[in-house]
Amino acid sequence: MPPVASGSVTAPRPHPAGARGAALGDPPSRSAALLVPGVLVLLTAMVLSLFEGGYTKTVWYPLSLFVLALLVLVLVVAPPARAQRSRPFDLAVLAFGAFTAWSFLSMLWADTPGDAWEGANRTLLYWIAFTLVGLRPWPGWAARWALGFVVVGVGAVATGLLVDSALRDDASRLFVEGRISDPFGYANATADFWLIAFFPAVHLAVGRDTPWPLRGLFLGIAVLLLDTAMLSQSRGAVLAFGVASVLFVLLHPRHWSALLALAVPVGLVAIGWDELIAVRNAGSAAELDDVLSEARGFIAFTAVAAALVGTAVAFADKAVRDRVPPSARRTRLAERSFLALAGAVGVALVVALALSGGWINDRWDDFRTSSYDAVEAGDTRLLGSLGSGRYDFYRVSLEEFRDHAVAGVGVENFAGPYLRERRTEEAPRYPHSLAFSVVVSLGVVGVLLFAGFLAAALTGFARVRMRATSAERGLAVGALGGFGIWFVHAQVDWLWEFPALTLLALGLLAIAIRVDDRPTLEERATSGGSLGALPMRAAVGVLLLVGAISLALAGAAARFERAAYAEQRTDPASTLSRLERAADLDPLSADPLLARAVLLRRGGRSAEARADLEEAIEREPENWFAHFELALLEGSERRWRRAEASARRALALNPRQPLLSELQKMVAARRTIDADAIERNLDEQLSSRLRPFDVE
Repeated sequence: MPPVASGSVTAPRPHPAGARGAALGDPPSRSAALLVPGVLVLLTAMVLSLFEGGYTKTVWYPLSLFVLALLVLVLVVAPPARAQRSRPFDLAVLAFGAFTAWSFLSMLWADTPGDAWEGANRTLLYWIAFTLVGLRPWPGWAARWALGFVVVGVGAVATGLLVDSALRDDASRLFVEGRISDPFGYANATADFWLIAFFPAVHLAVGRDTPWPLRGLFLGIAVLLLDTAMLSQSRGAVLAFGVASVLFVLLHPRHWSALLALAVPVGLVAIGWDELIAVRNAGSAAELDDVLSEARGFIAFTAVAAALVGTAVAFADKAVRDRVPPSARRTRLAERSFLALAGAVGVALVVALALSGGWINDRWDDFRTSSYDAVEAGDTRLLGSLGSGRYDFYRVSLEEFRDHAVAGVGVENFAGPYLRERRTEEAPRYPHSLAFSVVVSLGVVGVLLFAGFLAAALTGFARVRMRATSAERGLAVGALGGFGIWFVHAQVDWLWEFPALTLLALGLLAIAIRVDDRPTLEERATSGGSLGALPMRAAVGVLLLVGAISLALAGAAARFERAAYAEQRTDPASTLSRLERAADLDPLSADPLLARAVLLRRGGRSAEARADLEEAIEREPENWFAHFELALLEGSERRWRRAEASARRALALNPRQPLLSELQKMVAARRTIDADAIERNLDEQLSSRLRPFDVE
């Protein structure tokens, strides 16, 4: 008998499916039922992908209430026992909860508190979802099914997109600037969605605990997802894929198998490179249809071929293992050979970086000085210029952090400072980076809270790596790979604002740190209630009630605002009434007041429009558009002094907007103001870059 230390065993022992539930007194069927809410969160993320990633408020607010109701139901009907809890996960939940609370507090000092409220509510949704998925441990069999559910679901969405592109008369409607952007409406977010499910698919393809007939299917889906992601030509996704691939292979318990399985889709992309990137250079809708047809054919052929080859390899692998069981000696030899290869590759990369210093400096200068125009002029987006406005976004973020180091400027309040300080013609609402967003929005306090969340989550993953079986470690690495590619990509893009992506990534992170079939002896001995004393339960109840009210009020306001726009042409009176109701339900946002003021001005109701504009400015004094609209109104009525003051203020808040300079000149010269014509000019300017394909 092996020696047993006090309170622990010397080595983990594999347990059959459902062992965790049985150890805690729950039969496997009940254990599975208790994990259904977590699966529903993953399903919610995939459903949101069909509605522009859930970016629209009228989509994600109702689903937020649904997810919150699920959490309340679980806590009331079947709260987790102490033995089902994990200290690292509890710490992650507490840190994320504090980060959420700090986001709500930022409404107090934000220049646009309405945007801060929206951002805090979105963070609340993410906290609820993360908590719900990881509330209980995921036995190996349940985690395997959950990853399979995600992979098949995302693969089905990708297949549906390709079929839709084939059936459409004009597939260019799915593209923006030669990059497929559907179903999210933003190409970088679309690419990330396919890749979040990629690493779970690769693990299920190599995992020996996956039934061998399904391993080939998962390899085929992995090829489908990577090929489809290439159609979006996302440089950020390529960067994230490279980083996540290295971590996936290094952390996976079967390094060689993970490396070989990863080489299949990567090698196929290399073979079909010309077919997959040709969509970028299509100059017309007809040409796009032709090159897209070739890309679809390549994707279908390679996915099916990979599935067939993967199935054959899985069958052979099973047959060999049945005849020649694995030995510790061969395992150690494989481990040492992989480490030797990894060391050699690492040395080669260091040498390559040392020899390519000039190229790196050129790319850095390219990133700092060039714009999107340089990207659009290149033959291949992925290998062309690194130009974008991100360097300037990050510069302004750091400058604002310097001025508001402790608390930041408030959640989602980057747009105003950037318009004042920008050196580009871009007007982003977000800094295009999760890290810079946290830095500029929530300051040092927010950075520390979010870092605490990540540290606790990674500690939970490390605990799984130490305690779990090889199969469970592989599942944890596959799930972490899905989160990792989102997290790395989010450092160079605004993916946090797409609930479909963030919910899916955080759900996979929760699974990665809760894959654990075996309670420790200490956990078994201390099993019992989980919510503690009555005061703690009451506090949790009050917090959830406040969260429900916050989500319900803001969600109702968004519904009224959306309904108002839908009835704008058919029922103007109802439109004005709904916008007024939206403004009452959301007393922090200026948006419904601004929309109402524009309609009132166009209808000749100047006094009411002026009142709405003045209230909008009272809510958001730094809103350049409110001052702009007030200048148009005053100028059209020849109130020149007031128009001049409003135009001057609008220009100070947005100095690089050429229409504001022109408006100020018109007011100073006492020229007739055609407000509708100026607004049309502004609309055309803002939408000029959103073309389905490049036109020479």
